[in-house]
Amino acid sequence: ESTNPTPEAYNVSLGGTAGGTLTINGGTLTIGQYIFMGVSSGENGTFNINGGTVVTGAFTPSNAHFMIGQAGNGTVNMEGGTVNLTANGAAGELRIAYTSTATGKLNLNGGIIFANNLAMPYAAAGSLDLGGGTLVLNGNQETAIDSLVSAGKIVAYGSAGTVERDYNITNVGKTTVRGHLPMPKASNPSPANSANQVALSAVLSWTAGDDAVSRDVYFGTTSPGEF
Repeated sequence: ESTNPTPEAYNVSLGGTAGGTLTINGGTLTIGQYIFMGVSSGENGTFNINGGTVVTGAFTPSNAHFMIGQAGNGTVNMEGGTVNLTANGAAGELRIAYTSTATGKLNLNGGIIFANNLAMPYAAAGSLDLGGGTLVLNGNQETAIDSLVSAGKIVAYGSAGTVERDYNITNVGKTTVRGHLPMPKASNPSPANSANQVALSAVLSWTAGDDAVSRDVYFGTTSPGEF
């Protein structure tokens, strides 16, 4: 008796002469083996993940790969949800631009991806942009991540932010990779900017910017106001 969940699809391949697009907004998609975007040379495959859960390797844990650009052009836009390539003992790789004819782009703007490792053998044609999402890899893969960051293949917030990674801190025995977007300026002032008829007893507050230790506060009807 198998303890693996019954897959909704044995394999998923997005491509074809007209291109293929799959969008998931919720629920669970369980896949017996792998999912490929951009299968053959010249083909385009796009996977939009806005929520829900995607699990690979339900039947064959050793072939639970998530390939963004097998030989064609693959794109994944992830805004939320979970992609798990390691469930049920699976060892799925996150592969981006896996062959010489492929291109691959992962926009990880939200949600979380669990993978055994990240493979970008043709890194010149692959890229990973970390927005608000998180990538969790098995084992210590800091050196591999640092190499891809140095090559400009992993960026954060379209290169406006910084890539952060740690091993065995956020997730025990795993490498956690995410993007950080510095916000040096204070925001969300209360009372709001340009507010009038404010009570003399009003309590001033704001959201401090990153690494701030003090702030200058100005009052007045012109900018800058009186310190």
